[in-house]
Amino acid sequence: MCRFTRAFYPRWQDHLESRLLDRFNLRPHSKVRDLSPARRTLLTATLAMAHAPRILILDKPFDDLDPGSNHDLLQALVEAASEEGVALIVATNSPERMHTVADYAIFFRNGEAVASVSIESVTREWRLVTARFVRPTVLSSLPINGIEHSRVESQLAEWVVSQSSGARELATMLSALGAVSVQTEPMSLTTLVSRFV
Repeated sequence: MCRFTRAFYPRWQDHLESRLLDRFNLRPHSKVRDLSPARRTLLTATLAMAHAPRILILDKPFDDLDPGSNHDLLQALVEAASEEGVALIVATNSPERMHTVADYAIFFRNGEAVASVSIESVTREWRLVTARFVRPTVLSSLPINGIEHSRVESQLAEWVVSQSSGARELATMLSALGAVSVQTEPMSLTTLVSRFV
């Protein structure tokens, strides 16, 4: 497979191929049909990275991988981006794997982009604000900057806020409106996915 694929790419990097085969524990003379689904995924990643692409688009590359292989692939992708200057676009249903290496995340629902965020801003600014009221409450739209999503169900309400200052202002307003408890917590990509997708 490596010899066959190499023929199509004049920029093929033999040293990178060897390094990836070694990292992924892929023996060069193994038969593809004898590889496990995880090893086939790692072989596909090797073939995709060894020709030094400028852009690499991967669709759910972690789905068939065990934790060790998952780590190896993630490290290889990080190195490709930092050392080789490869722009990575990764589609995944497991955003927790990407939050330490990605720059941006775009969330899709039914094929439509519903949110786009920088990863740095998620950890630095985005907050989840929840409030509990004694009796069912109807809250109209609140004049707070940064509210990206809200949900009110009877006595419990929550807001996704993209500005930490807006989250503080919202918490103060909710207390003034009679909330018996108000909590503000940092958000993660996983939490954002559960609210937007």
